[in-house]
Amino acid sequence: MNILILGSNGQLGIELKNTLKGFGEILALSKKQLNIGDENSIREIFSNFKPDYIINSAAFTKVEEAESNAELSFKVNSEYIGILAKEAAKINSKLIHFSTDYVFDGLKIGKYSEKDETNPLNIYGRSKLMGENLIKQSNCFFYIFRTTWVVSENGTNFAKTIFNLIKTKKSLNVISDQIGVPTSTELIARVVKNLIISNSKNIVWEKGIYNITPKGKSNWYEVARYLFDIAHENNVKMSLDKKNILPILTKEYSSKVKRPLNSLLDISKVERMIDFSLPKWEDDFYGVVIKLIKGNV
Repeated sequence: MNILILGSNGQLGIELKNTLKGFGEILALSKKQLNIGDENSIREIFSNFKPDYIINSAAFTKVEEAESNAELSFKVNSEYIGILAKEAAKINSKLIHFSTDYVFDGLKIGKYSEKDETNPLNIYGRSKLMGENLIKQSNCFFYIFRTTWVVSENGTNFAKTIFNLIKTKKSLNVISDQIGVPTSTELIARVVKNLIISNSKNIVWEKGIYNITPKGKSNWYEVARYLFDIAHENNVKMSLDKKNILPILTKEYSSKVKRPLNSLLDISKVERMIDFSLPKWEDDFYGVVIKLIKGNV
């Protein structure tokens, strides 16, 4: 089995490489090694490697920057994805792609299912949704995984940012009215591996969109306080006192980007397919923080 991983130096790409190591023949390419918008380069890679699975973790994920650089956001998250999907269809390769809760407006009461109407509020969400639609139009065999608040010990993300701030700041304001859950790259990669194993055993997952998050419900403020507790239990030297982690509302936070207030995703569809129980968000997040602590000893 040949597995091509694109965007291999990003936080999710790194995790996918580690999780799938030794599982078939892996070719992991960074954005510097392969421009996914270059059709000729893609065709050459596909022709030489003949991937059974193309796992695309390459994306433009800077939400704030996307507002002022919409052209680049749509090029990377939409146009390039359309090219990749068309080429995948030509060689009958399965395409695994990752999307976001930002395709929704966050106004729903309750969790969003894969079938709910989309209505992105910002450029990043619109570009990711267009990428999804171009995949659907390509006639390739695809799996799109939507997820929320992705965290790991690699890359730039909320967990790393808060972990560094509690060690240096005397006070910290964190948004409390955006609900959702953090999702580790380790969990996402585990689901992807489970999908590939199932398919290899002829327990083939139906193509389409699947939501991946841990179980539960939280908000950024609660997540930050939980991270503080883990750091405190593990004797991390901090400048911040927990009482000085303060809740603020989205409208009080200076940002040019509109974000969904509700990012909760219904995970029942993926739960029916995987052969393990999705963890509570606290357990999933705990593992990420422990890795951050060990990496800073």
